[in-house]
Amino acid sequence: MKHELKICPLGFKALSSSKRNFDYRINDRDFHFGDRLIFSEYNMTTEKFTGKRVVKFINRVQPISGIMPPYVILHLSDFSPRRI
Repeated sequence: MKHELKICPLGFKALSSSKRNFDYRINDRDFHFGDRLIFSEYNMTTEKFTGKRVVKFINRVQPISGIMPPYVILHLSDFSPRRI
């Protein structure tokens, strides 16, 4: 499945340079292993998209118990994981 997500400039820079390989999100989209995430940089000051995008794939969805709403840590990679 494909998910299009907003991300702030600082987070975008970290993801696009591969300095960060995870994202912390509310699991309101039913994220799964192998899903493709398209992160679009969003400037909250101007309330506009910058046009920059980066594609990542979910390697693992790690639930965080005891937190409402249900947050998850999405472990990401640059390549689509193989389904066995």
